[in-house]
Amino acid sequence: EPGTETTPSQWYNSDKYKVSYKRLYKCASSSIIDLMGKCSQTMEPEYKKRFTVVRDPLERVKSIYKQLKSTTKLKERDIKTFSEFLQYTKDVGLFDKHQFKQVTIIENQKMKLFKLEQLHKVCDYIGANREELKRLNIRKQAIQLTPQDRQTIKELYQEDIELYNNI
Repeated sequence: EPGTETTPSQWYNSDKYKVSYKRLYKCASSSIIDLMGKCSQTMEPEYKKRFTVVRDPLERVKSIYKQLKSTTKLKERDIKTFSEFLQYTKDVGLFDKHQFKQVTIIENQKMKLFKLEQLHKVCDYIGANREELKRLNIRKQAIQLTPQDRQTIKELYQEDIELYNNI
């Protein structure tokens, strides 16, 4: 189980585009890695041109929950609903690499930030053809947030909310 002292994210370095991409889970990372083609994976960026993509924390947490529903991690913890998932995370802590805060993974590193809704701008930034971008692993997010869910997400991911709102 992950502790907040370590971050699971790596840099993906594209020789084709001469750019380094910091992977943030549940932020179109599979689509971006596919777009960039063959990449080396390192703990430090190889290029001065660097970027990442951040996602609205409310939508990201829903996506994390949907991802974890496809594994045994929720069942092992007797978590049956989205609200239970949030409460467990608040009370017990993170239990999967996808749950790391975006700000924790970015760690004050110098890079260009894009919102998930701006993937076309990622193409422009790295010099890729927009038509080459394939949206992979899209799941419908049919989870309705209660006021308590929103409050819990705000408590868990306040720094991510501020980061996202300031891009």
